[in-house]
Parts: sequence; structure tokens; C-alpha cells
Amino acid sequence: MKGIEYLIDKYDQAKKHSELIVKNLKLINELNNDFEINYFAIKHYIENIKNTLKKGFFNDALKEESDLLIKNFDDSQTNSENLKFGFINTLEKKLNDMGFKMSGHLPDFKTSIFTIEINFNSLNSVIWLGPKQEKINSGILTIQSIIENLKNFCEKLPQKINENSFLKIIHENYSIINNEEYDDKKPLNSILNKINENYIKTKIKFSRAEFSYLLFKYSSELLKSFKLTVATRSNTRQRQDFLWIPDDADGNGSAYSYIQLKEN
Repeated sequence: MKGIEYLIDKYDQAKKHSELIVKNLKLINELNNDFEINYFAIKHYIENIKNTLKKGFFNDALKEESDLLIKNFDDSQTNSENLKFGFINTLEKKLNDMGFKMSGHLPDFKTSIFTIEINFNSLNSVIWLGPKQEKINSGILTIQSIIENLKNFCEKLPQKINENSFLKIIHENYSIINNEEYDDKKPLNSILNKINENYIKTKIKFSRAEFSYLLFKYSSELLKSFKLTVATRSNTRQRQDFLWIPDDADGNGSAYSYIQLKEN
């Protein structure tokens, strides 16, 4: 007899595995109404269930039903290439509805200042700012999540901080950084780091992608007071020495290393 602690451990594992399967089944159930569009996300959750079932801890009746669910899904994969084509076409239509045009081919599609990386093998997507310069986020492969993440980035970020507040915070942190160390121009990433260091006080911080996007969005006013220095080749060897910033809404952009206050 292995004892009570052994049983507690095994039943605890069984509970955790059961909860994981229930979670994935509920997610599948939410997506199942639009099976073809959500096929690749459902496949992701099916793979989670498969991997969990391999660990055991389930009675025969439940495992038999789960295996049947998996078999039915696997049998539907005969049209997976058509589903890929349909996924990409639907994504393009949704982007057009947002006013974005899509171009490119698997795995990378360009739309406005963004790159959408579609991974049908790993069943996930990654949204980048620029030509895969700054990662915005990644997630399961659903059109809804891609569109929502783009909208959140484009619409909610400017709501987080308006143009006047952003320009003010640039001026403030530009002044803080030691003038003797950097002469009359300051590394862009030093400004970003200084902003983030003051988060407890200001409740404001940015990722590299967010900071780059705001520098672009508010560039008309920003460039009245500051000028940006394009990074030299030596300054693009390490990410800490430069920041890629869009130059226009078509996704053209440059790597910049310094920001400098213009003389009056």
C-alpha cells in the first residue's frame, strides 16, 4: 500500500487534468458554431486535449468519448488546405473593413504599418509593428483575435495617452537624462527606459512597440520640437541602441537611435 499522500497526489493530478480538458472543451464549444473559420483554433485546443489524455487519470467511458471527439475532428482535416485559403481570404476582408489593405504570402502578411505572421503548423499568429521589427502580441489562430488585437493597439493606445500628454512626458524625460553623458541628443531607448522607471509615480509605461507607434502617431507635433537621428549601421547591431519607427501609414519606416531638441 502506497499510502494516503500518494492517493492525494494522484487524485489532485486527475482533478487538474480534468479541469484542463473541461477548459479546452468549453473553448471549442464557443468556436464550434463557425467551424471552418475557427478550425485552426479548435485544432489547437484538440491538441491540448490529446496531450492531456496521454497522461491518464481518466475512466474508460470518458476517454472513449474524448477519443471519439478527436477522431471526428481528425476526419475533418481532409479539406485543411481549403480551410487555410478560406482563413486568409476572410482575414483580408476583415482588414479591408478596417480600412487596411493586405499583401504578402504565407507566413507573413503586411497590412498598413503591421505584419501579421500566420503559423498554421504551430497554430498561432503573431502581430508585429513594421516588417517584424517590434512584437505587439501573439495568440491562437483566430481571425477574431487578430482583428481585436489590431483594433486594441490602434484605438486604445491613443486613449491611454493623448498627444499633449505624450509630448509633455517626452519633454520631461528628455530633460532628466544627463546632458553631459549624451551632449545635446539623447538615445531614444533611454527616454523610454526613464518613462518606464517612473511608472509607480506616473502610472504610465510603454512597450517598445507602443512607444514607436506613439512617436509615429504624434510625429507632426513632435517633430516641431525635436528631430530624430537615423541609426548608423553600428547602432543597429543591438536592439537597445535603436528603435524602428514608421515613417508613413504604408509601413515604410526607419531605425532611429537619437532624439534631439531643436534650437529655437
